[in-house]
Amino acid sequence: MLYRIYQKWKQLHWLPYVLLALLLSLLAAVPIAAIYELTGIEEIGEPNLLQQDAVEQILGGVIMIPLLETWLNQHLPIWCIQKLTGKRSYYLCLVLPAIIFAAMHVGYSLWYGILVLPMGLLLGEAYLVFQQRGESPREFDT
Repeated sequence: MLYRIYQKWKQLHWLPYVLLALLLSLLAAVPIAAIYELTGIEEIGEPNLLQQDAVEQILGGVIMIPLLETWLNQHLPIWCIQKLTGKRSYYLCLVLPAIIFAAMHVGYSLWYGILVLPMGLLLGEAYLVFQQRGESPREFDT
């Protein structure tokens, strides 16, 4: 049943696909946040975009940072892995970029890096799905 749901999700138009991926990444963080709450981990760190003015928030947090993160965390690692393995290593293309994505967020805290790992997996999956569909994943992954 989950496999059929996954297959239907992969066939969605890019906008509902991305919105559902975003929702899933937020939902995936809930159990991790609950564990943090139960274990007393309070300060996980976070980006401090709110300290910037509105233009900087939009340019940085909505446009530039997501594009840069997509290139560094999905496009470049997946491209390298596919060049080295001949596109045969789907799970490596999924997991390694997610780990890189999480590692880039450890600067806020280790806990924040762990919290964003599911999002890294979903972003990598989105990149690979759009690549398989012959669409440009760089345009839709952010």
